[in-house]
Formats: sequence, C-alpha cells, structure tokens
Amino acid sequence: MSKGKIIALTALIAFAFAIVGLSNAVAGEKIQIQCRAAKYTPKVEAIQVGDEEGHMLILAENIGIHFNLKGKPFMHGWSHRDMYVWDTGTNSGHGYEEIIDKDGDKIYMAWDGKAVEGGSKGTWGFFKGTGKFEGITAKGTWISYDIAPNQSYVDWEGEVELP
Repeated sequence: MSKGKIIALTALIAFAFAIVGLSNAVAGEKIQIQCRAAKYTPKVEAIQVGDEEGHMLILAENIGIHFNLKGKPFMHGWSHRDMYVWDTGTNSGHGYEEIIDKDGDKIYMAWDGKAVEGGSKGTWGFFKGTGKFEGITAKGTWISYDIAPNQSYVDWEGEVELP
C-alpha cells in the first residue's frame, strides 16, 4: 500500500473514531462546562419608576458569542441573545438567553443576578432545548464584567445533562 493511501486510511479511521466519540460523549451524559460569553448591548430602554430619583427598570437585549474555555465543541463558537430586566433600585435582574448552535438548534436559559463591583453575578439554568437539545437541563453560576459602554463578558460554569 502506498504512503498516501496509508495516510488517507489513517485519517479516515481517526475521523470515524472522533465522530463516534463525540456522539457517545453527549448521549445522556452529565458534563462540567466552563464558558465565556462576549456580549454587546444594541437595545436598551429605561423606564423611570418614580418612587425615588434614579430608580429605573432597564429593559435590554444583548447579542454575542460563547466560547468553551475547556476547548470542547459544546457551546464553542455558538451565538446567543439575552433579554433582561434590571432594577436599579435593588441592583438586581432577571433574564433569558437563547443560545444557538451552528446547526440552528437552540437552548434556552433563565438567569438571576445582582450587581457586584465592576459587573454582576448570579445563577443560571437551562429550561428548554430544541432539536438535538430537547430535554437538556443544566444549572450553574456566572459573573459578568463591564468592559466598555454596552460591552461586557460573562464567565460561567456549571453542570449540563445532555438529552
């Protein structure tokens, strides 16, 4: 057998094992994740509450991309969109995130948080998935860092149970 055919056959076998390994790694397994999400805020609306000066409800939307800090394909390079309400009186908020993989399948996450020095932190959980993510669940913690007007990043970690 020629050297070129041996290399091609080796590459084909390695590819097959990688595909089988990825499919086996996701079926019904719990995995630990550590991700970073880069975010930009294109939409912000502030509504004055009126009970005291400066107390507002902020309705906003973020868009951005997730990166898996462990180098795994799950959630690496996937886009997201956050919709949230932030109360400046309590310095806390609640929101939802739609995470979209490269095939267009989606994961929906709910989160709660409170302001801390330089950003905010809180908890999150997956509550719904579409396509291959139907039945996904997860929970964990996050911390965000404000880096410029309308720009931030969020580090988050937790445990995901894949369907």
